[in-house]
Amino acid sequence: MTRRCIGSHMKRLLKWLLRVNAMVFGGWLLVTPPGNDVTRPLKEWSQERSFDTLQECASYRERQADELIKKMETVPEGSADYKVYDRAATRHLLGKCILAE
Repeated sequence: MTRRCIGSHMKRLLKWLLRVNAMVFGGWLLVTPPGNDVTRPLKEWSQERSFDTLQECASYRERQADELIKKMETVPEGSADYKVYDRAATRHLLGKCILAE
């Protein structure tokens, strides 16, 4: 068996294990960094919401960011509301979908 063939088998096995893990442990979590600081350890990130699939998580993350950006456009730039929406949109854009443990 060649290295390429072994690598292909390992990739398929990893994908299968990820699916099994998601089914057994309850799916996916959207987590966001504290203070929008992505250098902080993942264990310090906040859990925003759980999902059954990675696609649901990613779609939610994008929709939330889009909605917050639209709200930013309705208030004066630099206002307190603008800053709140900006931080929240950034938080969602920096967020990650991870397997629940």
